[in-house]
Amino acid sequence: MKTSTMVAVEAVGLTISAILIILRVVILFRRRVCLTTLELLSAICMIVACLCTIFIMGSWVNQGGTILRWISEGKTEAQIRAKLSTPEPLKIVYAVDIATIFALWLSKASFLASYAPAYRGFEPRLRALFAITIGITAVTFCASFGMFTFYCYPIEKNWHPHAGPGGICIIAVAFAPLVTACVLNVFTDFFVLAVPIFALLQLPRRSRTQRYGVATIVALGVISVIVSFYRIIDAKVGGYTDGQFLTLAKRNVHIVGTMVMVVPVLVAFSLPNLRVFWRGGKEPGANGYYGQRSEERSGPTPQVDPRGVIGDGDSYHNLVPGNSMKADAIIMHHRGRV
Repeated sequence: MKTSTMVAVEAVGLTISAILIILRVVILFRRRVCLTTLELLSAICMIVACLCTIFIMGSWVNQGGTILRWISEGKTEAQIRAKLSTPEPLKIVYAVDIATIFALWLSKASFLASYAPAYRGFEPRLRALFAITIGITAVTFCASFGMFTFYCYPIEKNWHPHAGPGGICIIAVAFAPLVTACVLNVFTDFFVLAVPIFALLQLPRRSRTQRYGVATIVALGVISVIVSFYRIIDAKVGGYTDGQFLTLAKRNVHIVGTMVMVVPVLVAFSLPNLRVFWRGGKEPGANGYYGQRSEERSGPTPQVDPRGVIGDGDSYHNLVPGNSMKADAIIMHHRGRV
């Protein structure tokens, strides 16, 4: 892949991340009721995840521009690789790897925080799955962050050959941490994506919109999983994790792979909250659903919309038995009707 192509693709990912931040901020300011702690937590996690992604893409765009300048000056690929192997560029590589971990796991945390207020509305099996997913997400984040922090210790070994025994140790091309982070990320996504799927299955009646919404979330998550495995397999087959030179073309492919791995996850895990923009400003009923009356539902256990229920003027608290009247009173109060 040409460096100019890599820069263009990274710029697209940067733009998408910036748009997601703007949309989440707009949603926060459009709310007509007080934000709950979990709603605010969900927004903060996603905004920080997008900021991490902007840092990742911005770093590669900036470095790509520098590489293009070196190429225009007539430098050979060997000379460019030598320049990229100096401490300053390698520090950027390490910072990008850490930012990738935060972007992936904070987006998962945002997604789970969007469902958390409806926890008491889950059926027992879904409630157990949700609790297990939260635990797995926390443990796998700590494991991935710990691996990327302490595998090459002291940290300076990532960019300085004389920082410790054994010479330089670049985490970006070390096979063990890459495989570990990939497996933990995929394993966590399996449980996170299972939440909307099981929420869909527990609904007595499933609309086409609900099915398409969950399918979109899962499809974007699967794209991230496929790219994660591709990057690991390609690195191993190409020998880059065993000391082989990484050509500029292959380096650009792996950089773009990071974008394709991260950005679809940000979009997928933002979809439950972004539904407010295509709901047409409808008000929720007492059960927290748009366009669905409470008598249309059956069964003793409140059902949870698998795409999330947050939106303009509604609250997850409507899903909790006994809270619907309180939620409606809050909405009316903020409109000056009580």
